[in-house]
Amino acid sequence: MKDSVENIFKKSIDTKVACLNQGLTCLYNMGNEISSTIQNGGKMMLCGNGGSAADAQHLAAEMLVRLRPMNNREGIPAIALT
Repeated sequence: MKDSVENIFKKSIDTKVACLNQGLTCLYNMGNEISSTIQNGGKMMLCGNGGSAADAQHLAAEMLVRLRPMNNREGIPAIALT
């Protein structure tokens, strides 16, 4: 069991290091694409399977409502495809 958990942690670290080595360009590009889509009248569409579907629903709800009471912003159009 210990080896299994350690392996999961190592894979997670390897993934993060690979992202850093690539300069996070992919993440920046995704953020820019999402921002541009919303500014042009589109919406975020989120999906997942099982627990990830629940995460998608949660994130869509967070986009639609204010994250903090003192942050008075418009809702960001988002829908979970579950």
